[in-house]
Amino acid sequence: EVAYDDGDRDYYQLPLAFYGELQEHLTHALVGAWDDESFGKALAYDAVHDPDAMACWLDRFAAAGHDAAPPADDPLRFHRLPGHELDTVAHSTLFSGEQSNSSVAFGEDSLMKVFRRITPGRNPDITVHEVLTRAGSEHVAALYGWLETEGAAEWGGEVLHLAMLQQFLRT
Repeated sequence: EVAYDDGDRDYYQLPLAFYGELQEHLTHALVGAWDDESFGKALAYDAVHDPDAMACWLDRFAAAGHDAAPPADDPLRFHRLPGHELDTVAHSTLFSGEQSNSSVAFGEDSLMKVFRRITPGRNPDITVHEVLTRAGSEHVAALYGWLETEGAAEWGGEVLHLAMLQQFLRT
């Protein structure tokens, strides 16, 4: 949460991957390190840079497609639309240069857009893609799924869309 002098607030999402030891391949994405009394040494990395963390997200999307219920205490809800089996062994690649989102490609199969700045309510990018995908449109990348959580009480508990997974169209 970023609060401004005029009272306005913006909300940002920074998914984190935690490790107990330095990850050389992720040094560019290190957010912070500290000693945790419960877990010992803790190093936090921006998760979109971590192929292992992104593989976990892709696995959760794939499980959602098979009606696997998330744990009852899990605040993250992965949703899937029918019609496409995800390539869960595809390597993730983070695209660079974006300002408000982070895009992660999974091989040539799918693209996940992680929303960095989040707002209460349904994200129009998801809602429009969902309608067009369900209608069978071939003019946009098909929506494969999305990730959401329940918003804070101060937002009236509105849903927060955190990410969307769609067809990867290189061109």
